[in-house]
Amino acid sequence: MTPDVCALSNERSLQRAPASLSLSKSVRLALAKDQDPGAAVERAGGVIDPLGYLDIRPESSVDEAMSRTRSSSGTVAMGRYEASGVEAEFESGSRRRVLRNHLGIRRARDMEVAESRALRVAQLAFIERFGPEHRFTARNLCDMHKVWLGSIYEWAGRYRTVDIGKGGFQFAHAGRIPDLMTELERGALHRHTPCIAGDDEQVALALAETHAELMLIHPFRDGNGRLGRLLATLMALQAGLPVLDFRPMYGKGADAYIAGIHAALSGNYRLMQAVFAMVIAAARRRDRPRV
Repeated sequence: MTPDVCALSNERSLQRAPASLSLSKSVRLALAKDQDPGAAVERAGGVIDPLGYLDIRPESSVDEAMSRTRSSSGTVAMGRYEASGVEAEFESGSRRRVLRNHLGIRRARDMEVAESRALRVAQLAFIERFGPEHRFTARNLCDMHKVWLGSIYEWAGRYRTVDIGKGGFQFAHAGRIPDLMTELERGALHRHTPCIAGDDEQVALALAETHAELMLIHPFRDGNGRLGRLLATLMALQAGLPVLDFRPMYGKGADAYIAGIHAALSGNYRLMQAVFAMVIAAARRRDRPRV
């Protein structure tokens, strides 16, 4: 697979699933009525999803929440991506805060709103299109990225061609991404999708391995975290779980999340499993009927 193969021209190339995922009654009512089902799951920072269930927190607010974390080498400051080359071009007049885009947006806040609105529309469509028996592929992830960000960025849906890192931690070398994504497809995606219903511990491990491996690759120029959380939500729905609540990953939970990413470098997914166990538990508490 090459980076160009990953790019799609339009949304129609997405594979349609024969059956939609099983959503909780409360979520289905919210989707049908386009209403806010409650403020209990609103997330601090970034743009709040009007539905209150689907995680659209932009990477900038995640970076702020994870401003300092620890790795094996000590304390690491987590900031915006460091990159070079054409994909590092910024919009003129943005003070190097907004990447070059089709919309001419210069303010970071305005870009957060644009990306979050686009993701909300895309992810609702993905929930309906990817059914409980769907096995996800690397091409699916490219398609999803393209549908979400294609109207904003030229490079949407294509593997990055620049090396990027955060706080001294380098993600996979750009030249290796096609091969690594093929390995992800043949490995974690093949083993864990469709995600089979089981006890929460088993599902948490499946989500942990798939998410951690995707994050270590970081295949796209931007939006990797949000795409990874969206994939985890789709997998959880396949397993019959409610829409995930990712708040345990933020704030005080950020240290455990980053520790899980680092541990995955050596094939240890237990720390990330513990994080996803908290994410699943939070989702179950949110959907628990009120007495």
